[in-house]
Amino acid sequence: FSIIKTHELKWISIGTFRFKPETKKIIEQRFMNNIILDEEMVLDFDNKLRYPRALRKNLYLKIIQLLKFYKFPTERIYLCMEDTKMWNSVGLKPNFIW
Repeated sequence: FSIIKTHELKWISIGTFRFKPETKKIIEQRFMNNIILDEEMVLDFDNKLRYPRALRKNLYLKIIQLLKFYKFPTERIYLCMEDTKMWNSVGLKPNFIW
């Protein structure tokens, strides 16, 4: 934010790794030494594997805190592929306007 000014950004989208269950086998075959699948993954509301809700929430809260520190308006933060419950739990409005 010392280079890019907040008024130059229309919005920021934040999200976490998610994928279809059948993709896990492909990742494991192609990238045998990966560590991204070492964490617990749960089947969530959209039938995709994701990190647990509490972990995602803590991650989002930390990122939002950093964005607020740099005076980025919270109404311009978008949670990518998250449900209304998650938006509410991190203090964002789920009726994001592009």
